[in-house]
Amino acid sequence: MRPKRFIDIPVLFLLFSYILHPIIASSNPLLVGNIETRLLEIQEDGNTQPDLLETLLMVSKHWKPSLDLAPLKEEIQIIIRSARQKLSGLDRPEDIIRTIRTVRTQLLLYS
Repeated sequence: MRPKRFIDIPVLFLLFSYILHPIIASSNPLLVGNIETRLLEIQEDGNTQPDLLETLLMVSKHWKPSLDLAPLKEEIQIIIRSARQKLSGLDRPEDIIRTIRTVRTQLLLYS
């Protein structure tokens, strides 16, 4: 009966760690308060045009802490430059929407 007890303890430990892992991994109260505070600061700031790229990167880093933001930021800036070049001089909403769809499609095809 003695060896069975030694086997039961690791099995129970693995079972509980398997069940608790998603709960522990998804709940991160320190980061939740931090990101909520930072988002509220952005919202309450007198600036009417917050930096949406920085906000996107902040939320992305919160969702996936291991995410490397430098390549993501560079890729988004390339998309922004491409869209601005193609949107310059367009006034009609239909032309703007068509151009944005074209830029998005080209980027998806060539990525």
